[in-house]
Amino acid sequence: MLSERDIIGVIKRSLRAPSSFEDAEELADGSVCTTDMVLDFDDFPKGTKPYYKGWTAVCSSVSDLAAVGAKPLGVVASWAIPKKMGRAEISEIARGMRDCAVAAKTRVVGGDVNESERLVLCTAAVGDKRRVSRDGAKPGDVIAVTGRLGASAAGWLSLMKNLRGHEAVKKKFMKPPVRIGEMQKIVGSAHAATDLSDGLLIGIYNICEESGCGAEITAVPIDDGVEAVARKLGKTPFDLACIGSDYELLLAIPRKRIAEAKKRALLYEIGVFTKAKGVRMNGKRLARHGFQHFQ
Repeated sequence: MLSERDIIGVIKRSLRAPSSFEDAEELADGSVCTTDMVLDFDDFPKGTKPYYKGWTAVCSSVSDLAAVGAKPLGVVASWAIPKKMGRAEISEIARGMRDCAVAAKTRVVGGDVNESERLVLCTAAVGDKRRVSRDGAKPGDVIAVTGRLGASAAGWLSLMKNLRGHEAVKKKFMKPPVRIGEMQKIVGSAHAATDLSDGLLIGIYNICEESGCGAEITAVPIDDGVEAVARKLGKTPFDLACIGSDYELLLAIPRKRIAEAKKRALLYEIGVFTKAKGVRMNGKRLARHGFQHFQ
């Protein structure tokens, strides 16, 4: 079976598209565009409220704009809706979309509707311009993240496994943060950036591969409540940080700029980019893994 990355590679070669893998891509006028898709049962476990489905659908796209330092200009949303879905549920999904767009200082301007056996929400977001890419990290740059990690995966697993309690991490999963504002404050300090929707290691590897460097992880900030869920499931908090859906940003910031960047936004230092290829923690090389479709 082809992996998600293999499938993207086949599509890009067939389209004769640029070979780089970025969070959002440039259009002819210099603006940037991205799209993302979320669906019931895979992305939204049973019990996820409609409002949060709408919020996450928009957040997944505007997070990609945040990762390239773009200011959102607008979002469009395509809905594939089961026949049995009623007015109240549709209204709540739309309200979640609207509120997330407002949090990102933009709005949902249109979309399309179709019929499906299960709910599928596809959003596309346009931003003004790219201010940072994945390919600019340099050896010696600090690896920084905009928040503590693992809560979203812990919440998702709690819902999927029907674990009682753990309400704080469940809420973190259902309503991920929007980091547009934070990124605008610090983008001028960054050599490279990406978002962590697919997990910590995939985010680091994406920057390393595009920048031609490696990384050494020295500390991982874990959110409250993650360890308890990890323990119940026989996993480590680091495992959950690598699953994804945190929607935090990961940045490469020169050592001389990190102190000033920390004055503008909350940042956690988690390591350093290196000349040596590969990603290591405690001297051990870590394989690229995280959330991917078709596994």
